[in-house]
Amino acid sequence: MFLIIYMAATFLMVFLELFKVVSEGWMVSHYMIFLTIVGAFFILGMVVKYRKTLINH
Repeated sequence: MFLIIYMAATFLMVFLELFKVVSEGWMVSHYMIFLTIVGAFFILGMVVKYRKTLINH
């Protein structure tokens, strides 16, 4: 349950930041690349955590 709330909050924050950057209109492409890298690392971390939880159970 906490994980869902955390992911929703993270998504909301990212969306708001992205909207702010787009409205300002500077370095959008750089920001998108940064966001993709962060997203990839985040997903990687979730997979590792999920695997650890799976092994523990």
